[in-house]
Amino acid sequence: MGDSTDQKTSRREMISPNGSPEDPYREELRIREAENRRQSGILRMGGPEPFEKYTFENFNPDLNNTHRYLEAVKGFNTKTGNLFLLGPFGTGKTHLATAKAHQIFDMKGNVRVFTKKTFFEFVRKDSSWLEQIRELDLWVLDDIEDHPNYERVVTAIKLAIDERTNWKKHGIIFVSNKEIKDIGKILDGKIQDRLDGFFKNLVIPPDTPSARGLLKNASKTRG
Repeated sequence: MGDSTDQKTSRREMISPNGSPEDPYREELRIREAENRRQSGILRMGGPEPFEKYTFENFNPDLNNTHRYLEAVKGFNTKTGNLFLLGPFGTGKTHLATAKAHQIFDMKGNVRVFTKKTFFEFVRKDSSWLEQIRELDLWVLDDIEDHPNYERVVTAIKLAIDERTNWKKHGIIFVSNKEIKDIGKILDGKIQDRLDGFFKNLVIPPDTPSARGLLKNASKTRG
């Protein structure tokens, strides 16, 4: 006679991030979907929010009057151009760049979205990283900056830019809080010469208020 506990122990109970029990079959589907996206070239942003949250539909330009930037990124042709998306903290640059990746992904494109941390890990762990970057329909790199610990990433960025330009591959979006002249200093003159004729600059004015700050102030006012 079989043990009546077999059925119970064969279904492992999952615990969701908030500590509550989760349906194991739903969890299995979530894992499978995540793996499908990884195999399609999708990387999470590196933060707590999943790739799926960052869409043009979820972007609220009314918060800080960024309507024209939404339309500019949404309509940007990644087959014929590259984009520097520059501006102050909290103005939606990362959201817009990732939403563009989502748009290309939904059209069966091969895309990657990196923070500098996930890009460093990718370069360090995968010997074929340069070939993979070359074959992308869209390569998004968030948060270019000058930092001693960032030197190897900057070197990798230079190699990747050269690789894609040599193969006449467009579809790069770099996001940064830096000004274009500062990015030129970080990536050096040779790369800057290429970028001048290879990238379009979309600069959100420095006096644009942070959407996060506006929401925070609004909640204080309501309180």
